Amino acid sequence: MTPLFAALFVAFLMMAGALAGALLRKHLPSKHFGQETMEAVKLGLGFIATLSALVMGLVISSSKASYDARVEMVHASAALIIQFDASLRQIGPEADPIRVVLKDAVVATMGEIWGAHSLEVDQPEAVVTKRRVGQLERMLFALVVSNEMQRQAQANAFKLVAELARLNASAFTQHGSDVVMPLLAVVSCWMMLNVAGWNLFAPANRMLMAVNVVCALSVASAVFLILEMDQPFNGVISISEVPMRAALERLLE
Repeated sequence: MTPLFAALFVAFLMMAGALAGALLRKHLPSKHFGQETMEAVKLGLGFIATLSALVMGLVISSSKASYDARVEMVHASAALIIQFDASLRQIGPEADPIRVVLKDAVVATMGEIWGAHSLEVDQPEAVVTKRRVGQLERMLFALVVSNEMQRQAQANAFKLVAELARLNASAFTQHGSDVVMPLLAVVSCWMMLNVAGWNLFAPANRMLMAVNVVCALSVASAVFLILEMDQPFNGVISISEVPMRAALERLLE
């Protein structure tokens, strides 16, 4: 289910709740609209509204934290690539083949993540990236250095490629959705009940209809943002490729 379809479905649920509340108002006997009954129902609606707001806030906060973690991972990877390239430059011409492999790995990874469909990859992205990191490590091990400065640069390069491998493993563990869909569905139902409740006691008019539409669109937009942040490398709220592009430009110098 796409984020837009899910958001439209939630908006439909909200409007369906408003319609159900208006229909109940017309068909329920007047004895159900006594002052004490209305006060009790208002308390219940207030409880549902508070609970819905708290849970929705937690879901949004969790999605935003997951999105920010992926953004930080992209920035950290770009910084490590630039530092790794700087260490290879310190080693000298002997490390040029490793720099070529690094550049190709960055280009291919950017294509896989940000949708360059010209690159055909038969293996899953995490497996391919792991093999590239392993190839860099093997080439570093095979590199013959002749002085202390080169040895220090090689040691720094080993540390950086190990950190890149750790980030790759972390990205693999974060693969998939972080949104608890049943929880999101339950919160949407709570909000639908809340909308039905206030339409049950308020007379139908244009102002109430406008409030129903605004509330439906507000909840739908929140659901849309939650699901969009859950797929950060495509869609409307996509993580920028600028940090990786800056790292690639540094490699091409």
